[in-house]
Amino acid sequence: MNRKRKWQIPPPSEPVTDEYLTSVTIGERKPLNDRIQLAEYDLRWPSMFSVAADKIRSALSEKALLVEHVGSTSVPGLAAKPIIDMLLGVTDSADEKSYVLPLEQQGFVLRAREP
Repeated sequence: MNRKRKWQIPPPSEPVTDEYLTSVTIGERKPLNDRIQLAEYDLRWPSMFSVAADKIRSALSEKALLVEHVGSTSVPGLAAKPIIDMLLGVTDSADEKSYVLPLEQQGFVLRAREP
């Protein structure tokens, strides 16, 4: 039987600290000191993800092992911040030269690096 493998990231075993966030953030951390605006679920969010995911797969081809729609916009019917969050898995995230430039050429920005 051929099953589709579902990748999951385990929750942090300890509370996330400022030190941890600083260690995984690329560039300057920008604290949010304002209200967060939630939008009603938008039926366009899945297609917005699909367009972005296609750009990633086009830029990286087989190097993109995992491209998933994550976060609140991925949950049908749930109000959310209108930002499409995505998870990208590659063989070796430390080998940034193999994937960062092609993604930047598609308009993406690396903001966090986690094991």
